[in-house]
Amino acid sequence: MDRTASNRTTNGVQTGYRPFIEFFDRRLPDVRIISEAEYNPVITDTFIVVPNPPSKEEAKNIRIIFQEND
Repeated sequence: MDRTASNRTTNGVQTGYRPFIEFFDRRLPDVRIISEAEYNPVITDTFIVVPNPPSKEEAKNIRIIFQEND
């Protein structure tokens, strides 16, 4: 199963350099990152956290793709 998490929250992640956090609807015991690993996501069995360091770049949407291992 492919899983995708994208920055679609409006909880302040766009300001204040807060990390993006997304909870999964079920446990994912073993996953691997397919793309956008340079954002240093932390993926556990129940959520993903993506750091949001200070930057002078304009805010943009990102998509981190990861896959559940069999």
